[in-house]
Amino acid sequence: MIKSYTKLLKLNKDKRSVPKSFQDTIPIATIYEDGIFKCGNKYTKTYRFSDINFSIASSEDTESMLLKYSDILNSFDSSVMAKITVNNRKVDLHHLENEVLFPLKNDYLDAVRKEYNSLVLSKEKESDEIRQDKYITITIFKNNILEARNYFKRITLELSQRFSSLGSKITELNANERL
Repeated sequence: MIKSYTKLLKLNKDKRSVPKSFQDTIPIATIYEDGIFKCGNKYTKTYRFSDINFSIASSEDTESMLLKYSDILNSFDSSVMAKITVNNRKVDLHHLENEVLFPLKNDYLDAVRKEYNSLVLSKEKESDEIRQDKYITITIFKNNILEARNYFKRITLELSQRFSSLGSKITELNANERL
């Protein structure tokens, strides 16, 4: 275990130099359309996952979900690094009103529309108008992009199965979404 950890640390060392331009400060060498980034001698891919709802689960179910979640994190071999990012962002209420709420149409369904809109707005106020986006970034050391793509295909399938068993959904981010 210690040998593999020291090997991983050696692989993860990047030779740094004084940047001559702003672009030189960004450690990304190549960006591929499928969302894989090459950074030095490693490849990274990011996935967005939906929240796991612990609030309605019993204590036994919560414990089971936490064990499954830790199994996900421990399922990677020692040459893989995983990073979880939680991004808190403020919800744009103007966007919410235009995209999510139903406009009134002066017909017999306006009462239902008002009720739906008030439910959505009350839920938004309960959350202090904060949204959380959760991401997991996988970093691997491979010789070329083909090896990296094959490895990420396998990882994607495994993550999809494991997160679906938790009642969560995982989606790959392409290059534009990731940027």
